[in-house]
Amino acid sequence: WVPDDAAAACKVCSAEFGFIRRRHHCRMCGNVVCNSCSGHRPRGKRVCSQCY
Repeated sequence: WVPDDAAAACKVCSAEFGFIRRRHHCRMCGNVVCNSCSGHRPRGKRVCSQCY
């Protein structure tokens, strides 16, 4: 699980986090990703596009 403080940008698309672009954790790999890269929800859990 990657700490929020350690991620300044999405691990998938490299978009920087800020007031509008929020951090989300992938429930499979634990990386911090943006909403656009974590839109998949198999079995109700948010996962990143790489794990999906």
